[in-house]
Amino acid sequence: MTEPCRSLAGQAILITRPRHQAQALCDGVIARGGEPWLYPVMEIEPVLHDAELLQRLATAAEFDLFIFVSANAVVHGLQALALVGGLPGDIPLAAVGAATARALQAAGRPIALVPETGYTSESLLALPELQQVEGQRILILRGEGGRARLGEVLRERGAEVVYAEVYRRQRPEAGGLPTPDWRRIAAATATSGEILENLLALIPDQARRWLQQRPLVVVSGRIAEQALRVGIDVEPE
Repeated sequence: MTEPCRSLAGQAILITRPRHQAQALCDGVIARGGEPWLYPVMEIEPVLHDAELLQRLATAAEFDLFIFVSANAVVHGLQALALVGGLPGDIPLAAVGAATARALQAAGRPIALVPETGYTSESLLALPELQQVEGQRILILRGEGGRARLGEVLRERGAEVVYAEVYRRQRPEAGGLPTPDWRRIAAATATSGEILENLLALIPDQARRWLQQRPLVVVSGRIAEQALRVGIDVEPE
């Protein structure tokens, strides 16, 4: 998966994304001749009726910038905002990466800021428009317990940062997952550190030994470092 035209003919690839977000990756594997095996080690649950969240979102018009950290933040953030009057039309929107930007575009929302390359908090923070934010009020829409880096740096630069945690990530029960033929799997994927943690927690012991002998396809250096610490070989996407 490191080369655009790399063939996966005859290879079974373990797809670990949440079920509702796995289709594009499955399609990519199929397009290269591989066989995707869906093993969703994370579930996404919206947080729509939390009183504190809705009270925070009711003040949306008071912010200078909204930052959506993921496609899930877009979907569930817009749902929650709809309960308190909707997203103000005159506030610029920022997306951490291309997938998040596509989710905003699909919802008919114009995007003011998105990195041209990369899809991490660091990529967004590198944009010139976010270097001088002193005195600005910024609302970050994310999942519960998301990375703190984005908000910390913006605060260091003088912004007032407020979080709206509009969904939560859940680890499914191992008994509710499909049972792959681990011997057939040629490689696995991990698109976040938490997905990697869940994968290691949910697979049986014999599959863990398998995983340490197969490449794990990751999407960032941070996840690669996490995998290497537990003895798993990695291959960047």
